[in-house]
Amino acid sequence: MRGTYALAMMALMLPLTTFASDGWINGDGKAVPQTDAMKSSDGFAASLLVTSDAGWRAKWETPPESTPSVVYLLLTAWLVHGAQTDADPKGTYILMALPITLQSAALDAIGAGSLLYGKPWSTAYAVLVPPTLLLLYAAGWLIERSARGR
Repeated sequence: MRGTYALAMMALMLPLTTFASDGWINGDGKAVPQTDAMKSSDGFAASLLVTSDAGWRAKWETPPESTPSVVYLLLTAWLVHGAQTDADPKGTYILMALPITLQSAALDAIGAGSLLYGKPWSTAYAVLVPPTLLLLYAAGWLIERSARGR
């Protein structure tokens, strides 16, 4: 059975080899002429980038400032999706509450927690998620800025 599956997958992938290129191509699929920094030979292509910036490595290895907000957004989407597919009401509640628990606690700490009591999940998310994304983006920007020494 495994052999049949493997053969079927290889047969499905065969047409993809027609799209393979012998060198660099642009967005329109047209060949790009070779340069001193961009060469190709027998289906292998390589590019060399030279920079005079001494701090290039730190910049290259520093994640973009949007990383914390993207991680939060992906985690939130995953938990909400899990809540939609969970048949257990308690599990649904926990999965929906996890992404906004800290924000809800912060509202409670400043005495504004009652603003969201009895409101639907969509309202809680609309009120709490955008400011969280902005704060996480700002935190990422500050981390990147301090990592780059600016």
